[in-house]
Amino acid sequence: MKKDSEHDLLTTIAADCGKQLVSLSMDEVSKLLGQAYNDYNSNIWRYKLPHKTFWSKKYLYLTFKDKKVIDCEFVRWRKYKKYGL
Repeated sequence: MKKDSEHDLLTTIAADCGKQLVSLSMDEVSKLLGQAYNDYNSNIWRYKLPHKTFWSKKYLYLTFKDKKVIDCEFVRWRKYKKYGL
């Protein structure tokens, strides 16, 4: 389970659309958000963001090039998406 400070930081990043993470190194991102289950050898890292409803899940995807963040993307997955819920 994440610490409250990490939870608050993820909420702040979500509000900023992740712009503050662009150009940070993998080590800096790891210190800010934690390592979670991300692999240092991967160019795409994923973090689960806090959400308000049980059915909606939000994720932050970070894309790296040369060990620096070049892109941030937020994705919302919904359980039972094909049913329009």
